[in-house]
Amino acid sequence: MRVFLCLHRLIAQDSTLAVLKGRRTLYTSYSAACYSPFMNPPAKSIKIAIPHRLSRQEATQRLQSGLADFRKQYASNLAQMEDRWTGDHMDFKAMAFGQSISGRIDVRDSRVDLEVDLPWLFAVLAEKVKGQLQQAGQKLLEKK
Repeated sequence: MRVFLCLHRLIAQDSTLAVLKGRRTLYTSYSAACYSPFMNPPAKSIKIAIPHRLSRQEATQRLQSGLADFRKQYASNLAQMEDRWTGDHMDFKAMAFGQSISGRIDVRDSRVDLEVDLPWLFAVLAEKVKGQLQQAGQKLLEKK
């Protein structure tokens, strides 16, 4: 019964039914139609500490500027991106390829703590994403 409900949700979503080599194959968007611990690997959290030698205010301003540039650069891949700053803390959420990505940034006196929650689809890329975020963060926060 659960499989039937999952398939029904797949068909109800933005799905395309195709015929390939005489067989029917169901193609869906990247989003998961239903959750089952047997079908989807777990999500993965990335935690990064990026050292800096800036004031908290300067580090926060650079992060805000960097996020604005990120939005412009990847606007075609992001369905939406929301962020909310509360002092030196930011919560964010983005939608990319039908998947929800969320995270937090805390600006400290000598480092920025970044935590990103990747959905199961992107979990296999976690180490690559972590390295890229580390490099981009260090470049953004280096003292000029």
